[in-house]
Amino acid sequence: MDLPRYPPKPRPGDRVAVVSPSRGLPGLFPHVHELGLRRLREAFGLEPVEYPTTRVMAPTPGTGPATSPPPSPTRRSPPCSPPWAGTT
Repeated sequence: MDLPRYPPKPRPGDRVAVVSPSRGLPGLFPHVHELGLRRLREAFGLEPVEYPTTRVMAPTPGTGPATSPPPSPTRRSPPCSPPWAGTT
């Protein structure tokens, strides 16, 4: 059995995607969401990139993160599968 491959750890200046997998709770609790975005910027030096539906409370079918175009890749992100995706 092959060991899972993981993407490289983000470094300051890298862009990271921000999504709401099930509901647009950042629309209901914007102060908590903004705190998280600020922490990504200030504590980790990352550039958060929000999907268009991140703050939408009830996106229509076909407009969630699975169907939205991904943000442009970071300057050093090779193609890889997350560990929960099964095969690498």
